[in-house]
This record gives sequence, C-alpha cells and structure tokens, in this order.
Amino acid sequence: MNGLCRRLAVVAALVLLVVPATAQDGPAAEASPVRGQLDAIREDLVQLRFEKALAALDALLGDATMAEADRVEALVLRTQAHAALGDFDATEDGYREILRSRPGYVPEASLIPDKAMQRFRKVRSQMVGVARITLSPPEARLTVDGRVAIPGSDGALALLAGTRVLRAEARGHDPEETVLEIAAGAEFPVQLQLLPNSRDVVLRTRPGGVSVLLDGVLVGETRQVEGDVELGRDAPAAELRLPNVALGQHVFRLEKPCYRTERRQDMLTVDLLDRSAKTYETVVMRPSRAAVTIAGGPGGAELYAGGERRGKLPLAAPLELCPGTVELDVRVAGRSVWRATRTLTDDERAVVEVQPRPNAAIVGVTGWPAGLAEFGAGFSTTAGVEAPRGADLSRADDWSRVTLPPHTDLALAVLPPEREGGRDRWVLYSPRLLAVEPLPMAPATTARPGWSRPVWGMMVADSRIAGGAVVVEVLEGGPAARAALQPGERVLAVAGREVAALSAIRDALGSLRGDGPVTLRVQAGAGAPREVALTPAASPALWAPGERQHSPVVFAAWAEVDAVAFPDRAPAALANLALLLAEQGRHALAVETWRRVRWGQRPGIGEGTTAYHLGRALLALGREEEAVQAFRRAAASAATTGHDDGPAVAPAARDHLADLGVVGERR
Repeated sequence: MNGLCRRLAVVAALVLLVVPATAQDGPAAEASPVRGQLDAIREDLVQLRFEKALAALDALLGDATMAEADRVEALVLRTQAHAALGDFDATEDGYREILRSRPGYVPEASLIPDKAMQRFRKVRSQMVGVARITLSPPEARLTVDGRVAIPGSDGALALLAGTRVLRAEARGHDPEETVLEIAAGAEFPVQLQLLPNSRDVVLRTRPGGVSVLLDGVLVGETRQVEGDVELGRDAPAAELRLPNVALGQHVFRLEKPCYRTERRQDMLTVDLLDRSAKTYETVVMRPSRAAVTIAGGPGGAELYAGGERRGKLPLAAPLELCPGTVELDVRVAGRSVWRATRTLTDDERAVVEVQPRPNAAIVGVTGWPAGLAEFGAGFSTTAGVEAPRGADLSRADDWSRVTLPPHTDLALAVLPPEREGGRDRWVLYSPRLLAVEPLPMAPATTARPGWSRPVWGMMVADSRIAGGAVVVEVLEGGPAARAALQPGERVLAVAGREVAALSAIRDALGSLRGDGPVTLRVQAGAGAPREVALTPAASPALWAPGERQHSPVVFAAWAEVDAVAFPDRAPAALANLALLLAEQGRHALAVETWRRVRWGQRPGIGEGTTAYHLGRALLALGREEEAVQAFRRAAASAATTGHDDGPAVAPAARDHLADLGVVGERR
C-alpha cells in the first residue's frame, strides 16, 4: 500500500512537468487546438482520476490529425501514469512510441520507478544509436532526414536505428550530405567538412559614379580608372571590384540619378584551378525619367522639387523628375507647409499625397529618437541643427542662441541624462510661444487638432424638481429646433444609450463622430416617450486648456500651419493660437493674432467673440482705452465663446466695462 501511495505521489509530480520540443524535433505549435484537453488531462492525473485521464488520453491519441508535438506530450503523460501505477509492460510500449518520434527523449530518473527506468534503457538500446558529430565550420546548420538537429555540447546526437540522411549547410560553403546506417545501441563518430566558396567580381559601367547593389545591398560605386566620367563611349569604363562574393545566383542592380536602373542576374561559380576575378561586360547606362502626380494640398500653393520651383497646385500634368531621391516642398505665401523626401525608381509613376503639417527641427542629433519615431512621422523634419556649446536647452532663454530653419513650428532637443547611467531627456520648444516643454514620453496624439466641433442647439440641465437631463432651452434655428425638441422634455437615451444626467449626455454625444443624425429618446412630463432625430451642426471650436488633446507646443505648431494652409480653418486656428498665446503670457502677440481673425457674418462664434478676447488681451497689456472699445463691440453682439452653443460674451463684456468704470452699457 505504501508503494502505491509513493507511485501516486510521483504521478502528481510527473504531470506537472512540461515536455518541451527540442530543436531536433521542431518547435511545438504556439496555439495547439488540443492544448486545453492536455491541460485537463494533466489536472485529472494530479487529482488521481486515473481512469478518466487514461480514457481521455487513449481517445486523444486515436486522432491521426494531431500535431506531433502534442502527440508526444500525450504519450509522455500516459507512459508516466503507467509507470507510476506499476504497469511496466504498458510503460515499455509507451517508451517505444515516444522514441519513434523523439529519439533524444530521456525520462527524469528521479521521478519514475527504477523498474521503469530499466525498461526505458532496454527499449532505447533496441531503437536508438548515438552519432558523435564533428562539424566544420561549427556554426553549420545540421538536418537529419530534413529536420533541424542540434547535437549536444559533446557532439552527441541520438538517432533512430536505420538509414538516416545527415546534411550540413553554412553560408559561403558547399553543403555536405551523408547517408548513415544507424545501429541500435551503438555509438560512432561522424565528420562533416564543408568546402568554402567565393569569388571576386569586377563590374564596369559607362558613365562612372554608378551605385552598385548586390542582392539589394549597396556595396559601392563604379569609379573611372583613368580619364573623366563625362568622356564619350571610347573613354575607359568605370569599374568596381567586389571581393569574396559567395558563389550562387546573384542580382546586380546598377543605379545612377537620371539614368535607367540596370539589372544583371548571374550564377556565380568557381573553378578550383582558377580563382581569378570574374569581369562582367561593360554596362552602358541609359537616361531615364520618373513622373510624380501631386494629389491634394492647398490650391495655389507653390511646389518645389530639389529646390527648384515647379509650378502651382494643382499641377496640370505629372511632374517629370530624375529617378532617385528628391525633396518635395509645398509653400503658401512663401512659407513651407509640407515637405517630404521620395525615392523614385526607373519609369515610376508615383502619386504623392500632400497634407500640410508643422515643420519640426531636431537639435543636436541627426534623427528622431527611437521612442519618438512615430511622433516625428507627423511632421516635416529638419534634423542635425547645431546645438550651441554650453547652451542649456531645458531653459527657454537659451533657445535664442539656436539658429532654427525658417518657419520652424516646433523643435526637439535631446538633453544628456541627469545622472550617470540615466536616460536621455527630451524637450520640445515652440518658437511662437517661447516655451520649453519636457517630454517624458511620446505624446499620445500628433494628429491635426479639430478646429470645429458638433453643436446640438440646446441647453440641458439637471434639476432637483424636474429630474436629470432636462432640456431647458432650444436655440432658435439650431439642430434641436429643427428636430422639434421642446423645452421641459427629459432626455432618456442618446443613440440607444440610456442617460440620466447632463454629464452622461455629454459623454454620449462626445463619443459620436458628429457627422450624421443621432436618435434621442425624450419624454415630456408623464407623457409617452418619443424619439427625435437630431443632426448636429458644425461650429468653430475655441478649446479651453483642459479640452485640448495636444500639448501647448504641438497645438501651437498645428495652429500656425493650418492658419496659413487652409483659409476655411484659418479663423478658428488663429483664434485658438491667440488664446494659447494669452495663456503663455504673450499678450502683445495675442493681440496681433486676434486682429488677423476674420469670422465674417455668422451667428454664435463671430466678430463679437474676437472683440471680447481681444479686449481681455489689451486689458492685460494695460491698454484700457482700446480694451473699452473692444468690450463695447462684444457687449453689443449676440456672439458666443467656446462654440456656437456656448455662453454669450455680452454679459461678460459688460462686467469688464463696469470694472473699467464704464456704466450704462446695455445692448
């Protein structure tokens, strides 16, 4: 009885062992469809539910489609259970099945009975032999019957008895293959010696200065041996010598700006009696062009390619360019609003999408740090701007010593770690805000800010008497009025989402795209609920600090470029920039920016909005007389702030007038 208990305890230990696939046997499937069944069987064995576990294993092993790695694991579980239960004949049969798939398998001797280990040794001696492998070079890849095999550190490799095919392969060497007759229980040495193979190659071109790519990798440029590149066909050809090219199939790609790319494919071989370089026939390069279609971009913007002005957008025809790398630059009123570098191939017909974006400069390094690569992809970047010696670019004042490229909207500097072994520090700088912003990690978003937002034409409030989410005002001519929504009705659901308070309505409406009708379920008093379709209107958006998704530096950069590139977005972009400048204490520049805002005749956000915020900026500068005039215009208007459904500016303007000693101002 005690012996049985010990064996049962061994089962519990055994089933917790994982039987990993070896390199010789191939990797196990990452997402095995029977993994859950094997885990359940293992749990049954741990709980000593042997009959159930063995029945499940027999059923599982009857599936001929099961992956080999899973089958071996199931066999090991069954064999371990038989060994622990004392069924050594079944244990022996199990070892035979396991070794047929995995000749290198050895059970853990400390966790099985001695009799089971004796049976294993007997079976192994009847089925498996050991080859002692010597490989040259030692890093060669070895396969047995087409499957990857890795000998042990002593070169030992367990193999099933019978005929086996060993193959060794290494880069730059001929493969070596041998057929072995493996005798069970025997051990014997096997030596695989691979012969190296390579050859020098000479390529010649007219003209010279041709870049050579070998199998897609740039390996050099042809140079004139004598004479000049521009000499005629009778001049000596330019050449490039490539040493130690591996034998086999190769593709040589020859590239030169404004010439057609040439491609040569060859099977490189070697004569062991003549290892001289192989010289290919001279390649005469043919001129070539590429065509680029510019899609999008601001109408009337000027396009530059390689620093040369090529016309205004939209172009009447594709742009003809030399193949190779070219910098494209789109400018509005002399300001670059989009830049990109494209590599064009022979006869390529490319389409380049132009979307204006801020200009970024990187100071002190030649590219965006790895952690900011995705962030930097949203900008037109100039890298490698020189950092002044001794400047502390964590301070805004020291940025005055940096010579930034024209029209830079934001700049990045990588600062040294604060302590030895620490991480680099990143800071962003805004030339417009004169502000430095630490950047502990990549910003959550770099997308263009929204300069408009949906408005619904209603005011909703929570009331202790009438309940939550009650419509208290419907704005004349707005979306709610067009949907026949009535004051006093309670909003019960938005787009099928139940709401009970103003905050829930804000969340529900804020999660919608705002470009189509939204179904509201409303109820008036004790009446029956009804549904209304509410289609929002677009309003300019003046974002408060807590509403902006972007940092101030990134937000200001987008406002700068959009105010130039998009006339329809310019008023909102400039207004938001002016608000941000005032927040940063740059009131004089805020005044200048507000004076550039032109809303035209429109309800809600309009000229009264500009007048109110202009008055506040003037007041901050101590220019009270000008501020009074601005507040008077705002007080006489029906304008709002924030958005078209936002609070009216007139009451706030009258309060400012009263503070300034101007009384009797009424609309």
